[in-house]
Amino acid sequence: MSTAANVTVYPSLAGKSVYTSARLEALLSQPQPVARGTAFTGRNATQVFSDEQDVVKIRSDISLKPSEVDHWVQTRIEREKSLGIYHPEKTWFIVTSSTGIKVGNVAPRLCALHQLKEQRWNDEAASIMEQFAHLYFRAVKLDGYRLDDGLSNFGLDKQSKLYYLDDDLYRWDDGVALAYAFSVMVRSHQWMNLDTVVSIGEKIGIACLLETGSRQFIALLTRQLLSLFLPRDADQQILDQLAQGLSLSLSKEIKAEAKPTQSALESRKIAVIGDIHANEAALRAVLDDIDRQGIEQILVVGDIVGYGPEPESCVQLLMERGDNLLAICGNHDYVCAGGDLPRGFSPDARWVTDWSRERMSEEALTWLKELPKVHKQNEWMAVHGAPIDKHYFFAYVYMMTYEKNLQYLADTDIRFCFHGHSHIPGVFFENGSDEYFSDSEHQSLKKYQQALICPGSVGQPRNGKHGAEYAVVDLDNMDLELKRLDYDLEPLLNTMRKNGFPVRLITRLLQGR
Repeated sequence: MSTAANVTVYPSLAGKSVYTSARLEALLSQPQPVARGTAFTGRNATQVFSDEQDVVKIRSDISLKPSEVDHWVQTRIEREKSLGIYHPEKTWFIVTSSTGIKVGNVAPRLCALHQLKEQRWNDEAASIMEQFAHLYFRAVKLDGYRLDDGLSNFGLDKQSKLYYLDDDLYRWDDGVALAYAFSVMVRSHQWMNLDTVVSIGEKIGIACLLETGSRQFIALLTRQLLSLFLPRDADQQILDQLAQGLSLSLSKEIKAEAKPTQSALESRKIAVIGDIHANEAALRAVLDDIDRQGIEQILVVGDIVGYGPEPESCVQLLMERGDNLLAICGNHDYVCAGGDLPRGFSPDARWVTDWSRERMSEEALTWLKELPKVHKQNEWMAVHGAPIDKHYFFAYVYMMTYEKNLQYLADTDIRFCFHGHSHIPGVFFENGSDEYFSDSEHQSLKKYQQALICPGSVGQPRNGKHGAEYAVVDLDNMDLELKRLDYDLEPLLNTMRKNGFPVRLITRLLQGR
């Protein structure tokens, strides 16, 4: 990161130094109008500066304290890098002046789709809309959010590669906004015609399948399209044909593009652990027990840190397992590694997060930051929270939600989902006629058509019982064993007391709640 005058420039999303502070200062002298019918549309809170090569956006709606701004920008950069929907040269920067701190970004000036000539639409519509769908559903899958689907928010480079231009993401709404956007395109563009629209719809659906691996998104979008009414019969017919093209994609045998950050687990007998919550003694007890049984591979369903006083040592113990361990990101892992604080994150959890960050190495924080939110392998998947959650680590599997989660597994041809977050060991299952819950120590998985399997919590059980909990799963024999191990809790409690941990967290460990 380089600093000159009052402009601080971060590396681009590709990790390179593309723009200098002098270049930014030159661009900031060329303000542009932001309004409908102009080259730049958007909210009034965004100031735009541009020449023929580059575009600068200053976000006056973002108000940050000096102590917050670097963390905010770094978190935004990591998020945008992980999504892969922005131009790689996009660069964030900070402008500091006597009036305060402003945050902005700069990127190459692309050809926004709302300014594309009709002839180019006629020539490239299929390719553009296919790329549009890839970007859109990539964000839905990876981050649980949708893009602003207005054409002004997407731009083509000189090689006709499409990128997202807006800085913000919006909550996924089951395809309502996207269906409406397609209806606007039908009414506004001649390229959306009966000769091309079925093929375009099929390409959009295939892109969705490649990005998400789920037919549910296509079904939702198709339903929204069919529910819309357009006054002109010709437009309505085109919209219906677009829905037909989407439906055709459902017949394709396509698997989602594999983008693993860790190797798949090869063994059919694995240990499943989760909700360690920075409790080293409990983790060591579990790892030793796993080793004594000769189990080589371990699945971690998230929340390695948080609540407890030993985050660094717990991360290091897991990192030492190398390719024999596959870990999923939990909500506490996400926040500790720099993710946005979610609503409902308790004051105690926030305190521990701040305390933990100051005591963890960059190596450990980077490892946490790179953990995937979901893993799918053959007939099973793993998340921290719930499979129907768009974020994968905020929602819970419990009595009020298990039916929807089981239905999701059935709809996506997944037999088992391993999860944590609830800290309650047991299995919600569906076996054809029954849907129920079992916390039996030994269970046969053969009778379960779909099952949601929680191994309990290594470091902070919540069923009123002390001990470190985990599970052993044999997928060849279809057996599940839920285990609980005793360990000495007192040293952990003493460490928490010495470091001033909130009393409530100490009490919860004592009560097993």
